[in-house]
Amino acid sequence: MSCLQHPDIARAGADFEGAEPTASQVQLSADNRPVSIPDGTVSEETSADIQDTDSSGLYYEVEGATVRSVPSTARRSLAAVAPLMTGLPTDLPVRVIAAGASVLGLNCPCSVWEKRRSERAHRLRCTRIQICHLRTALVTIQFDEPRN
Repeated sequence: MSCLQHPDIARAGADFEGAEPTASQVQLSADNRPVSIPDGTVSEETSADIQDTDSSGLYYEVEGATVRSVPSTARRSLAAVAPLMTGLPTDLPVRVIAAGASVLGLNCPCSVWEKRRSERAHRLRCTRIQICHLRTALVTIQFDEPRN
C-alpha cells in the first residue's frame, strides 16, 4: 500500500527547516482512473491504493512551502516542492511541472536533472523538469508573487 504524506522540503535548505506544507486540491490517478483522496487534502499520512499499476499521476497545490528571497527584488520568493508519495520504489522517474508567467527558474538541489521545454510549454511559460529518481526528487521554484 502506498501513502501520501506532506512533503519533506527541509532538504531544500535552512529556510525550509521546520516547514509543514499542506497539499490541497489533490488529484491522484492510477492507469488513468481517479483514486479517491478524502477532502482532496494531505496534511498527514493518507493511504492510497495504487498497487499493480503501469502509470500514475498526482496533481496538487501546496501551501506553507514558500519563503521570501532576501536580499532580492520585492515580491521575489522561493518555493520547495517534493513528492507526496511514499511506499513506492525509489528509482521511479518523477516529472515536476511548474507553470505560470511568474515562474523565473527551477532547480533540483538533490538530483541530476534534465530541463525540457516543449513548444506548447514555452507558449504557456511552463518549464518541465524530468527528475531521475523519486528518492532525490526535490525542486525549488523561484517566482515573483502577484501584486495585491
